[in-house]
Amino acid sequence: MLCVLLCRHAQAAVLLSESFDYTNGPLTTVSGGAWVSHSGIAQQVEATNGAVHLTGSESEDVNRLLAGQPYLPGGTTHIFYARFVARFTALPAPSGEWFASFKNTSATGFRGRVFALTTGATPGQFRLGLSSGDNNAPTVTNQTDLALHTPFTVVLRFANTNSATTLWLNPSSENDPALTTTEAAAAFTVVAVGLRQAAGIGTLTLDDLVVGTTFADVLSGSSPVAPFLSTAPQSQMMARGSNVTFAAAATGTAPLRFQWLFNGAAIPGATNTSLSLTNLSLAQQGDYRVAVTNLAGATTSAPAALTVTVTASTNGPAACTLLSYNTKGNSVSDWSTNSPQVQAIGRQVQFLDPDIITFQEIPNTNNGMSQMTNFVAMFRPGFFLVTNSGSDNFIRSVILSRFPITRSTKRLDGVSLNGFGYSGFFTRDVFEAEIA
Repeated sequence: MLCVLLCRHAQAAVLLSESFDYTNGPLTTVSGGAWVSHSGIAQQVEATNGAVHLTGSESEDVNRLLAGQPYLPGGTTHIFYARFVARFTALPAPSGEWFASFKNTSATGFRGRVFALTTGATPGQFRLGLSSGDNNAPTVTNQTDLALHTPFTVVLRFANTNSATTLWLNPSSENDPALTTTEAAAAFTVVAVGLRQAAGIGTLTLDDLVVGTTFADVLSGSSPVAPFLSTAPQSQMMARGSNVTFAAAATGTAPLRFQWLFNGAAIPGATNTSLSLTNLSLAQQGDYRVAVTNLAGATTSAPAALTVTVTASTNGPAACTLLSYNTKGNSVSDWSTNSPQVQAIGRQVQFLDPDIITFQEIPNTNNGMSQMTNFVAMFRPGFFLVTNSGSDNFIRSVILSRFPITRSTKRLDGVSLNGFGYSGFFTRDVFEAEIA
């Protein structure tokens, strides 16, 4: 048994593959204990939307054991590669701090430390540094400036016989230019890979972590292939209250990550190859897409339209809901979706989710009527809108409907009221729409 184990270690092998595709929450909890805390305030490191979130405002450090550990300096396996994808959303400190490394059995044993820092970088950007020892400052710095909100790939090589460490940035092969340091020149027992939070690292997400014994284990020597949708979601028409499933399949260099979108917005937790919706409501009508990403790129499907039909029940016609809303918009100067008043109205109708809305007192000021198209796009996507009401030069009416509007008409707009015993004119109108 001992001979088999050592022979296996001597060959190419993946020792850890971590996509962080957990439910959102503390990493040590949602990973089922695969990740453990070794310092700082427990449960601060979180899995968020399929990645791990690290920030300099928190202190927890975590690690995960490698398969087959411990790897002693005198063992058969003594070269280790780690690959991860990082995206920074806040800059590190000028002198920086380290956020990833290999780890031994002690709480303080870390080698092959990867730093982030801004010293020497273009303002608003940052660089990566490297140390092979246990020092808290990089001994070498990569000269490539990196931008916030832009993913990049890091490959790290570590030799546990002398702690020599090499770092590649966005490599396609092991022959690409790299950063190397050997200042530690000390043997080191490798048992885990560690992630660190400390003041100075900035804020980042880290994903697609792979540890292996060859470069090819963690990143193919050939250029990775971008995702391609081999099966795209299809439009469907379903009855209200029923269930529906959208399915997708893709090819490309693994790992592939899926994210479903509804009317352009990501659906939280919808990261599988299929999307199932139950007990359909009219509010779920709209366009569904799936976005697929990997190290090489991304692709998004064409929209698949979900139409929810309403049928008559045994007790009579199916009900629809009507909301009549006086918006009190007379002379309001800003009637755009940036206005707190308009946003509040939008949140109310989202919560109430009526089928038909009649709005009164939409202001003429600030192009209030034309702004209603943006209101529909933000708060009632897919709804039909008519705006051809009359006006007293200050306010007008509009009608929104989940169902198609076949016609709309203004009545009594500016008619004389003399025949009704009043010397004057009807200053408003009766706005009518016919809905299918």
